[in-house]
Amino acid sequence: MTAADLIRQALLDVEAVGYADTVPAALTADGLIVLNNLISSWNAENLLIPSITKVTKVLTAAIGQYTLGSGGDVNITRPMTIESAWISDSSNTSTILELKIMADYANIKLKLHQGRPEELFYNPAYPLGTIFLWPVPDQGYTLNLDLKSPLSRIALSTDTINTPDDWLRALQTNLAYELAPRFDVEDILVIKDKAQESKDSLKLLHSQPGEEVSFDLAALGRRDNFVRDINSDI
Repeated sequence: MTAADLIRQALLDVEAVGYADTVPAALTADGLIVLNNLISSWNAENLLIPSITKVTKVLTAAIGQYTLGSGGDVNITRPMTIESAWISDSSNTSTILELKIMADYANIKLKLHQGRPEELFYNPAYPLGTIFLWPVPDQGYTLNLDLKSPLSRIALSTDTINTPDDWLRALQTNLAYELAPRFDVEDILVIKDKAQESKDSLKLLHSQPGEEVSFDLAALGRRDNFVRDINSDI
């Protein structure tokens, strides 16, 4: 789904356009500004929207460590996690790399052993994450990575938003609620409830153990807001 598709769905939700209508370019541009403001707001709340990015890096023989992030060996937004990784050689033979934790890397005795890499370890340090390959590459393989990074600002309305469906739904409903005051929307409370419910679901599903999570459950018929520890039985 592109940003323009998401904006159109939000505009349909508030009945600002009809199904057969073409969204005016100015309205799409305004919608993109509101969408980027929404993303920035969620990032400030530490509700980071995951986006999958594919990158490649030509490796250097005898070099087994590479940094990821702004200004790093792979100059991209620092990823939260690495979803998958594989290497390919000059004959286009590919090898899937086993993703392992840093504790396993610490247990390797011959860290400088060279060969065709079989394992990848990722340390998501700030500001640069670091990947460790083992064995250390013995030639200039091409490393292919699927990275999960927080979605930042969207440059163009034609840009694709590569994020899971539950995040797309939450972005759509919350964008609709942000756009609603610009139009004569009769059911703004219904739109608000849908937006809050979808956002609360993300907070619950993607919070870390022990993290406090705030909810507004008006959409579920609860009058009170509450804060709870997600490890509790309450």
